[in-house]
Amino acid sequence: MIETIGILGSILIVVSMFFKTNTYKGTFCLRLLNAIGSFIFVIYGILLPAWSVAVLNCVVMLTNIVYIIRIKMEDYK
Repeated sequence: MIETIGILGSILIVVSMFFKTNTYKGTFCLRLLNAIGSFIFVIYGILLPAWSVAVLNCVVMLTNIVYIIRIKMEDYK
C-alpha cells in the first residue's frame, strides 16, 4: 500500500513535467500537479518513515503553492 502511494506521487510529478511553461495554463498545470505529487510524497515519507523525503517534498509543495498564488495574482492584474 505504501509503495502504491509513492508510485502515484512519482507519476504525478513526471506527468507535470510534460506541460509547456511558456503559457499560463501550462505553468499552472505543471505547478498544480507537482504540488499534488509532492503532497503525496509528504504522506509517503511520513508513512515510511523517511523524514528527509517528507521534509524535502513539503518544501517543494510550498514552493509550488507560492508560485501558483503568484501566477493567479498576475492573471488578475
